[in-house]
Amino acid sequence: LGVVFFELTTVGVEAKADGKAVRVAAVADGGACAAAGVKVGDVVAGVGGKAPDSPEALRRLLRDALALGDARVTLLRDGQTVAVTVSLPE
Repeated sequence: LGVVFFELTTVGVEAKADGKAVRVAAVADGGACAAAGVKVGDVVAGVGGKAPDSPEALRRLLRDALALGDARVTLLRDGQTVAVTVSLPE
């Protein structure tokens, strides 16, 4: 049995807690989140329909979603809801 560790840096994003929300603090050029259109300052409203309340919760939700394929991520940006698909790099 192999254990695979998943960190937010795997998809090229850093997040920070913002009250009960999770805000994108950094997006790595060339990473999966950049390719999906995630931007610094976005609030992560959901991953697969579940809202993260901490960066750790975001990490777990992305890990679980990406284990099954792509992750559907809902973001709040400038008062608008934006849906993106994050895929693991090959």
